[in-house]
Amino acid sequence: MDHEITREVVLDADPEEVWRSLTEPEHMAGWLGEDAEIDLRPGGDLELTDPVEGRRSGWVETVEPGRRLALWWSTEHDEESSRVEFELERVEAGTVLRVVETRPLSDLAVPTALALA
Repeated sequence: MDHEITREVVLDADPEEVWRSLTEPEHMAGWLGEDAEIDLRPGGDLELTDPVEGRRSGWVETVEPGRRLALWWSTEHDEESSRVEFELERVEAGTVLRVVETRPLSDLAVPTALALA
């Protein structure tokens, strides 16, 4: 898949603390976006303000507390939505946080020649 960015970092914190930072609006503001609102259930709404990109809107796809969170979001300037998956893994040094951002809808694009047929 050409439309994927993966980042991984080891955090000196337990998975429960990292989970709160990912899911509680008062903690999200420090790294993910300001004025965050999240309905933490599959199908729940997500709204936040990114200081660079502006307002992001989306929805929650997957919630596995302490382990995995998947969201879809976009700004008014995006041509398509991104899927962002956060995976947490407990390790001796704390927690590995893996973030995978994809644009899966790009892979569904119909080639122009087929669309015109």
